[in-house]
Amino acid sequence: MGTTFQDIKYALRMLAKNPAFTAIAVLTLALGIGVNTAMFSVVNSVLLRPLPFPQPDRIVQVLRHYRDGSKPPAISVPMILYWQKSNKVFDHVAAIQFLPVGFNLSQGNEPESISGTHVSADFFPVLGVKPALGREFSREEDQPGGPAWW
Repeated sequence: MGTTFQDIKYALRMLAKNPAFTAIAVLTLALGIGVNTAMFSVVNSVLLRPLPFPQPDRIVQVLRHYRDGSKPPAISVPMILYWQKSNKVFDHVAAIQFLPVGFNLSQGNEPESISGTHVSADFFPVLGVKPALGREFSREEDQPGGPAWW
């Protein structure tokens, strides 16, 4: 134990003799620790931590591709309805439009523009969550010509 303290004292004396080297060493260590911490935070939140839904391993995303490898611009509503009707594998089939859509929210006198997206009626059951406000969508609202939700 005595030799360890002697080694530490010697290292501190050498670092005190060369302040430029000491500053570079400290900055290098600080930068390395900071970068590793940032990388671990990203990897932990994206890859290691499970999704905040019950049974996230049972959620799958189905995409449609053309034979040449390109993606179609969108999947049509009749195609989604066909998948829902002919489904024999999944508990629920839901659709989501990934492009944000602008909505007007009015509470009182001042309307507010908010960003959202279009989803099908099974969206919340697929995720296993309830809406924070309001109610879930009905299947009748998903049908072409069905009742409007507003």
